[in-house]
Amino acid sequence: MRYPLKQLPRLLANPVGRSQILTGQLHGAWPLLSRTAKLYRMAALRRLQMVTVVGSLGKTTATRAASVALGIPLHPRMSLNDKAFLPFQILRISPFARRGIVEVGIDRPGQMREFSRMVRPDVTLVTAVASQHKRSLGSIERTRDEKADMVRALPASGCAVLNADDPNVMWMGGQTKARILTYGRAADADVRLLSVEDRFPDGLALTIETDEGRRTVTSPLIGAQMAHPLLLAVAAAKAVGLPLDDAARRLEQLTSAPGRMQLFRLDNGALLIGDYSTSTVDTVEAALDALAAAPARRKLVLLGDLTEVSVNPGDVYRGVGARIAEIAQAAAFFGEKAKSARSGAVQAGLPRDQTFLSEKRLDAVIEWARSEVREGDVVLLKARHNQRFDRIAHALNGRKVRCNLRSCGAAAIECDTCAMLGRSWRDRDRLD
Repeated sequence: MRYPLKQLPRLLANPVGRSQILTGQLHGAWPLLSRTAKLYRMAALRRLQMVTVVGSLGKTTATRAASVALGIPLHPRMSLNDKAFLPFQILRISPFARRGIVEVGIDRPGQMREFSRMVRPDVTLVTAVASQHKRSLGSIERTRDEKADMVRALPASGCAVLNADDPNVMWMGGQTKARILTYGRAADADVRLLSVEDRFPDGLALTIETDEGRRTVTSPLIGAQMAHPLLLAVAAAKAVGLPLDDAARRLEQLTSAPGRMQLFRLDNGALLIGDYSTSTVDTVEAALDALAAAPARRKLVLLGDLTEVSVNPGDVYRGVGARIAEIAQAAAFFGEKAKSARSGAVQAGLPRDQTFLSEKRLDAVIEWARSEVREGDVVLLKARHNQRFDRIAHALNGRKVRCNLRSCGAAAIECDTCAMLGRSWRDRDRLD
């Protein structure tokens, strides 16, 4: 990631710009960093059992859940999984650790094979294969083939933990000589999900079955879709030979990853669900399902832009708007396709005076939310990560929010620790 010299004064003028420059330097230092991490893995971590998490969806929550189940300490930046940061995920692992875990993401063909040589996995956990990488990898078949490189890299003594409910993930079982362990709702899954009880806002209770019998696994995570990473975490524990009762007990303490079905309790008695790490159609549907199941006086949705919508985007946004109208009593729409989403909601029966539209000003959305959200409400925030809807959560929680960027691509900094959250951007500072 390189910037023209004329942009450097603008970037250096603020902490977000400086973070962007640093990230660019890390990308440029990849040859040295990757070799260093590879040598560290081969020497200092040669006896370590390395667990990797790959897939199109849910990697971060799955990584956190598996870490907790395996007794591996959580790291605040463990979700930074791309080329610039993956070497650091390896280098931060203590040479005295028995196990380590890394989340691995890719954005172009050939990357997973390159990463697998550096990581050298012993256990690979696969979440799902979906259309999230359609632009960068093409078809679902190409995506699964790329993801499978981390499964192919397993030694014969290793283990591939595969989603029994996803045919594209199960296909990967034919790509390795390692042991296969499956999880899911399928009747023949090694770790089988029998039922999910949604106890919103107090979390989930899963009934699972293995060859060791049935167990109940509880967790504070919200949303039925979070059953998937919890089940994967139990399967991970089984894969490495840990007692499942110990794993289940640890999962009782698992908290949500920032921006991934994260629950906020507002001072006015309302509940806020922050789900703004990604916004594919699949994740929007899952979040809306969770909102539909939540008991509330009123339900509100604040929707931003969707991710990876390349075909008939207007129809897709109108369809999402229509779904919102089925669930919510009020909604705000922000971003490039906000008009289409609002149109879909109104056409589906949501009163126009219970909707709000702002294509460019997030502060206007914040003010609308402040005036609308009341005791007993449950509010869903759903948007792409770069739209930084966590600013809405911080504002509704009483923090001063003056950052007015429409989009922020700073990969290594979050709003809650950003020095610009409470500052107004000048035109010369803007990054969007």
